[in-house]
Amino acid sequence: MRKIDWDAAYKELEQKQAALGVQILMKDTSRTQRFIGLLLKPFNDRYMTGFITTLGKNVWWPREVWAKKSARGKFSTMAHELQHVLDRCDHPFMFPFTYIAPQILALPSFLALGAFWNLHFLWFLLALAALIPGIPTKRAYWELRGYKINVSLRCFEEEEIAVEFIEGATKVFTGPSYYWMCRDGDKIYGVLSSAGKQTLMEERHSEAWLNDVLDIVKRHTRS
Repeated sequence: MRKIDWDAAYKELEQKQAALGVQILMKDTSRTQRFIGLLLKPFNDRYMTGFITTLGKNVWWPREVWAKKSARGKFSTMAHELQHVLDRCDHPFMFPFTYIAPQILALPSFLALGAFWNLHFLWFLLALAALIPGIPTKRAYWELRGYKINVSLRCFEEEEIAVEFIEGATKVFTGPSYYWMCRDGDKIYGVLSSAGKQTLMEERHSEAWLNDVLDIVKRHTRS
C-alpha cells in the first residue's frame, strides 16, 4: 500500500478545478436537482443522497456525502467528474445529447395525449421504445472514461489489481443506477482491469487527463 498525501494531492487538483471554472454545489439547494431526483426515483432512489452529478461546469454533491468524504474520496470523485467537464468542453453538443440518449428520445411520447383529439397521436407512443433497459448507450463510453480514473487510482495506491472495486464499478454499468447503460459486464470489467494493469506497469494511458491525475498523485506519494 502506497502512502499518499491526499490532502496535498486534493489541493493541487482544486487548482486544476479552479482553472476550468468548475464549481462544487450542494444538491439540496437546487430545485432542478430535486426535480431530477423525483423523476429518477423509480430507477435510482439514491440520486439525491448518494450520487454526484455534473451538469456543465457545476458538480452537484449530496451535502452529507460531501461532509463525510475524505480528501482521498474527494480527489477520486472530482478527478472522475472533471473528466466529464473536459469531455463536454471538447464535445459541447455531442456529449450532453449522447449522455442522455436514447432515453431523451422518449419525450415525444407525451404528444400521445393528443389522442383525445385525434387517435393518430397514439403513434407517438412508439417513442417509449427508447426507454427499453439495456439499449447500448454512449453514456457507458463517457462513464467508462471516468471510472478508469477511479480504478487506476485504487490500483496505484494498493499496488495490485483492485478486483472487488472493479467488480463493484462494473455493476454500476449493468444495473439500474445508470438505467442499465451496458449489458456487457465482461467487456466493462476487461476495460477497467486493463486500465489498472497499465497503471501498475507505469504505462501511459490514451486519456490525457487520466495521466495528469496519476502524475498529481505520484508527486504526493511518500517514498
